[in-house]
Amino acid sequence: MGTDVDETYLSDLLSYSLERLNKEPESLDKEETRLKDGMRETAVRNYRAFVDAGGCYQSVRDEVREIQRGLEALRGSLPELRAGCQRFAGRAEEISRARALNRRTLAAQGTLLDLLETPALQETCLRHGNYDEALDLEAHVEKLAALHAADVPVVAELAEGSKRSSSVMLKQLLTRLRGAIQLPECLRVVGYLRRMSALDEVGLRRTFLQCREGHVADAVADLDDTNAYEYLKRLTDLHRVHLFDVVMQYRAIFGDGLEDEDADQAGDFAERDELDTRREMLADAMDVLNDREKDILVQRRLSDETITLEDLSTQYGVSRERIRQIEVRAFEKLQERMQELARDKGMIDA
Repeated sequence: MGTDVDETYLSDLLSYSLERLNKEPESLDKEETRLKDGMRETAVRNYRAFVDAGGCYQSVRDEVREIQRGLEALRGSLPELRAGCQRFAGRAEEISRARALNRRTLAAQGTLLDLLETPALQETCLRHGNYDEALDLEAHVEKLAALHAADVPVVAELAEGSKRSSSVMLKQLLTRLRGAIQLPECLRVVGYLRRMSALDEVGLRRTFLQCREGHVADAVADLDDTNAYEYLKRLTDLHRVHLFDVVMQYRAIFGDGLEDEDADQAGDFAERDELDTRREMLADAMDVLNDREKDILVQRRLSDETITLEDLSTQYGVSRERIRQIEVRAFEKLQERMQELARDKGMIDA
């Protein structure tokens, strides 16, 4: 395809006369000669510029070759660069996860501190005799251990600390059973032992009788034996009162009709009519409690499956502390009424 100049020239040729057309080759030769002369003149005049341009071209070509070699080297290092970027991305992801974990840990700092202080809090509860709270903490730690002890070492350590506190609590409760306590306190201690699940039912009954027997033995050991008559009199009174109390406590806590060797041992402590009297006293003493107090006392202390303060607080729509206060007050009222009935029947001194 011709250019616009060619088309213009052809158009001009068509407009030329014959004479002009005959002269056109000669004119073209002259124009060619003039142009060649001009080019030679320009080359001579700008020779230095052409030489410099050639040198510049050579420099540019050398630099391009150098750039090409650099690019080849860069292309060879791309796999290592890619691997380094991947390592960097992996490390950055690990750092991001660690930061997210640290943020979650910081947000839950209060809860974590409370959790880490659980063994110390259990020990504090034990020192102040708050066994309900200590057992609730133990149950909470047991649930955590069942879920996370295998994966989280600190949870396993918390579980071990909780077990040590439970062992201390067991010793304390058994020591209290060996002391001079009345039926309400016996009910409370046995309820705690049942919640701990440290002893089965037969073992619990045997331990109860052993502890109460130890209490009677301690009381006998404390008697003054310098006067034989007074010693025998006090020994008889002591056995009459304490053994009757042991039988009444055993029957009230564990009930009748449960045959084992420990129940047979308890039945040897007194006659059947005296046992019935004690049971009637307990039934009469329960009448001083209102329906709510009876229900809370039975569910907390006289049931095989002890209900928690939390469940009772939900049931009655009050706080756990209020349930605990009602429970303590019910025990006190029951104990006072039992003492009144025992004095009325001449079982203890007025």
